[in-house]
Order: sequence, then C-alpha cells, then structure tokens
Amino acid sequence: MEKIHRRRQPSALVLCKQGSGWRDPAGVARELYEHAAARRHTAPSVWYVFEKDSAVLQHLAELSIWWGGSPTSDDPWLLLAYLTQSGKLEVLFEEYFSNLIGSVTAGRGTFRPNDLIVTGEAMDGSKASVTSPLRNIQPISAPTKHRPYSEVLRERLLAIAGQGDATSPQIDQLAAIDLGL
Repeated sequence: MEKIHRRRQPSALVLCKQGSGWRDPAGVARELYEHAAARRHTAPSVWYVFEKDSAVLQHLAELSIWWGGSPTSDDPWLLLAYLTQSGKLEVLFEEYFSNLIGSVTAGRGTFRPNDLIVTGEAMDGSKASVTSPLRNIQPISAPTKHRPYSEVLRERLLAIAGQGDATSPQIDQLAAIDLGL
C-alpha cells in the first residue's frame, strides 16, 4: 500500500494485487471493492494495480459500475490498472468503461442485479423473505466521455506546463512524450 502525496495531503492510495487462480473471482472482487471503499477516507482516489489482466480485475471493474466509483460515474474514485506483458501500465478508463457499460446494459455482464442482493429468510418459519442490496446499486446510464487515460494525462500535463514558465517548444516537447500507457 502506497500513498501518493501532493502538498502534504494524500492524493491517491495505491493498492497492488497479485492474483490467485483458486478463489472465485466475483467474491474476490467484492472483497477488494469493500477494502477500497473502507480505505477511501485516506485519499480522494484509490488505485488497484494488478500484475496482469485477470477475471478479478474484470469483475471489480463491473462492480464499480454497479456500486459506484468507476471513471464514468458521478464520483470517480476507484481506478484500476494492470501491467501488460511488455511492462506497460494499462489503465482501465473512460474508453474501457464505455464499452463495458454497453456489455452490461446488453445483458452480457458478469453480474446480474440478483447477484448484488442478499435474501434472508424469516426466523419464524414463515415463507416471507427479505431482500436487500449488498450496497446501493447505481443507475447505469450511457457514458458521456470515451477517452483513454493517456489522453487525460497528456491534457493534465499540458495544463500544468501552460500555467508555469514553460516555453512553447517545451510544451510541444511535453505533448509529444510517449507516456507508455
């Protein structure tokens, strides 16, 4: 676990995850989401960085759509990434989540709304049962942004350079940087 500070205030919490193939990916994703939500008070954004793309990562991405925190939500606080075979950081961002929302709304997601609720039986033996969501389920709406993370990062770097004493050639040089994402 690593905190990234800006002006002595944490700006991000980075959690690294090494996968295991023997546990149910949906259950692990739920645990990771709960862990991130519990740590959210320490920084405005929580990052999970996985050693590789995995079913757990994909389930966690979908949970962030249902429960909130994805880059396309009103309150984007959960950021997900993995290392590619070539060692580059692949950030799942607006472009990825736009496609995932399309799959979820078309019924091709990994979770169904019933997977996100718990049903309890009455203690008195009656047939009555109570259902309750595990967490508040967010309404899924069409995303309005479809940018890759590298584009957003480049925009932020250029904005910072434009505020300072950077010359036009320096800004052009910064814009041409291959961010490796």
